[in-house]
Amino acid sequence: MQIYERDVMFRQQVGNLQLIVGIYNNVQATILPVEKPLITQKLEAVDAALKKGLQVCCHASTGHAFCSWLLRLLQL
Repeated sequence: MQIYERDVMFRQQVGNLQLIVGIYNNVQATILPVEKPLITQKLEAVDAALKKGLQVCCHASTGHAFCSWLLRLLQL
């Protein structure tokens, strides 16, 4: 399947990633120093999942691989 034939899937992926980035950045920007120790483990898990996504997912990834990675990330 050519890239241009999967434009709807790419638009959905971009929308989902923009949502994740917005939430992540909001948490990073608004967390108080006293709260950070309470969620450090969760933030590290999210960072690890994001790192894996940056290394594994690309435009050539199948929809299923990306969706499963995205669902795992959203469950964190």
